[in-house]
Amino acid sequence: MFSFVEDYPQKTSIMLSFLNSWFRKITGNKRFNYDYNSVYFKYADFGLYEEFCAHSENYIHVQNEIHFLEDVSFTSTSKELRKTLGKPVTVVNLTNKPKTEIYLYKTIRDGEKQKLLFHFFQDKILMVSRVFPYATNTKILELQNRFLTKFNLAELDEKQDRISIQDNNKQHLFLISDVEYTEHFMKFDKQFKDFVSLKFKETSLL
Repeated sequence: MFSFVEDYPQKTSIMLSFLNSWFRKITGNKRFNYDYNSVYFKYADFGLYEEFCAHSENYIHVQNEIHFLEDVSFTSTSKELRKTLGKPVTVVNLTNKPKTEIYLYKTIRDGEKQKLLFHFFQDKILMVSRVFPYATNTKILELQNRFLTKFNLAELDEKQDRISIQDNNKQHLFLISDVEYTEHFMKFDKQFKDFVSLKFKETSLL
């Protein structure tokens, strides 16, 4: 008699072993782990970047400046980030020429586990993503309303799947609620937008 509960650990181990081998082949990375894998497969096709760039003109304009961290800015280099936050959990390399990589940090704030992703393009931060892997719908609504209140906007009665905000400095905030709730802080760079458009077309053809 087949037992899903009893066979599941063994099947999971086999599947992870297969994914491990396959992932190493396509990335050449021998330090495969869940953190690296989850970040890589979310951003490797450049689809999310392309989506943000394509919708960069559809936003709510606010006067207050969008901030994500006191000691880190969009001009910060990877060396400066390491000096401020220390060694990351992992560094995910997306492309070598030009250099595109993501630094992952983990923290707990206000009782919530968070992941901080710093997206670098040519060693300059272009986006910071704050991920709440375990946030409930109630918590997501609270987090979204916290920003809306800060920007003097009307509060919500229900969480939204997407909220796009831009300040006077053309910095963007994307509040995205899908599998995980994520706050993306982004400042668009023309060179990066052109590069994203090219990479997204390449990966779409694969």
